[in-house]
Amino acid sequence: MSSEKVLDLIKETLKSSINYTERAARDMKKAHFTEGILKDILLNPREIKEYGDNNYIVFGRKTAKIRIEFAQDNSLLIHWVEYNKVAVL
Repeated sequence: MSSEKVLDLIKETLKSSINYTERAARDMKKAHFTEGILKDILLNPREIKEYGDNNYIVFGRKTAKIRIEFAQDNSLLIHWVEYNKVAVL
C-alpha cells in the first residue's frame, strides 16, 4: 500500500481510539511521549514502510520509529516505540 493511503488510514483511525501493547506503553513512558507527540509523528511521517499484513513502521522526522497495526474495529494498535535522542556538542 502506498504511503499516502497509509497516511489516510492513520488519519481515519486516529478519530476513534489508539490502543497500546504493554511494550508500547512502557516505551512511551520511557521516551516521555504524550499522545499529542505520538499523533504528531504519525500525522507527519518522514517515511512509512510496510512490515506485514496491516502492520507498518512509521519513521518520524528525527529518530522516532513506531510500529502500528490497523485493527479490525477501526482502531490503531501501537506495538512499540523507539526514540533515541542524539546529543549535539
